[in-house]
Amino acid sequence: KMSEDGMFMQNYPWSAAGVNVTHMVMGLFGLSSQAKTSKTESLASKNKRFWELVLYFNEVYCVAFKLMDDTYTEMKATYLSFNKVLDASKEKLNGLLKHTGVQDIFRTEQQPLANFLHERRKSGSMNSIHVEDIEQRSRSVSPERDGG
Repeated sequence: KMSEDGMFMQNYPWSAAGVNVTHMVMGLFGLSSQAKTSKTESLASKNKRFWELVLYFNEVYCVAFKLMDDTYTEMKATYLSFNKVLDASKEKLNGLLKHTGVQDIFRTEQQPLANFLHERRKSGSMNSIHVEDIEQRSRSVSPERDGG
């Protein structure tokens, strides 16, 4: 990547970024292997919970990756400071999600994540799925509808 003045800019480790952002978002959704679940929680309720959350995963992942990319640039980070970038990105994402339930993160303009997405879409810096698309997918892949 070249900067505006024609100088080479150091890029972050793309594959490590993808893996770490995926792990970060899965942890936020309680879907990672480190997430604690009750032994009494039934497979059916886990399956239902997964399908309820997976509908929002793509949108939150895109936000998390964009935050990581912006943070890397803002910090003028290098490969060696990548963990600091990830920590700062996770803190920013947690701030956006702080007072928001997963089911509500895109439904109201009063929510910090909704405001962030709205600004990114308005500026054209982020292509994203619309809320209506997510809600339509929610209805079409619901476990209850599929008999599951």
